[in-house]
Amino acid sequence: MPPKFSTAQEIFIICEFSKSESGTVVRREFLRHFDIRGREKYRYTSKDFCRVYNRFLSNGVSHSKPGKRRGFSITYDQQFIFRVEAYFEEHPTHSIRQAALDIDASTFSVWKVLRQSLKFRAYKIHKVHKSNDSNYAERDTFCIWFLSKGAGFHRNVLFSDEKWWVLNSSPNSQNDRF
Repeated sequence: MPPKFSTAQEIFIICEFSKSESGTVVRREFLRHFDIRGREKYRYTSKDFCRVYNRFLSNGVSHSKPGKRRGFSITYDQQFIFRVEAYFEEHPTHSIRQAALDIDASTFSVWKVLRQSLKFRAYKIHKVHKSNDSNYAERDTFCIWFLSKGAGFHRNVLFSDEKWWVLNSSPNSQNDRF
């Protein structure tokens, strides 16, 4: 993916941030200076400008390091891993984004430590029916009936992925993870 900003544009962004600390003001001046209009202006968000400026403040350069990003490996020191683990022991319900803000680290770094170093996984809710003796008999009867219909019967069954909307709904197992 090509970079979003040219070198000249990144220099302009850094100079504008020296005048104003607001990403929105810098974006407005950038669009005016480089005469970007129409749908193209929505390609640039104020976060993009803040990212360029923060990269300049932390690295001293305006552009990211060249090279492939896929397959790269980052190692984290034990102190950082311990900080992430201690944070989630103290605040188990906080999100990764909130933890990153509190620890003063990137969201990606916190996620990577949780996944790879600490082997944490999100808990996914599974809905199951309460089974009793009558359920086993009904299931057995249904299976025998379904199998008796023949080999191609399953092609005549309509399977749907519709969503039922209710006021007092149970947790959505697709979206709710803890």
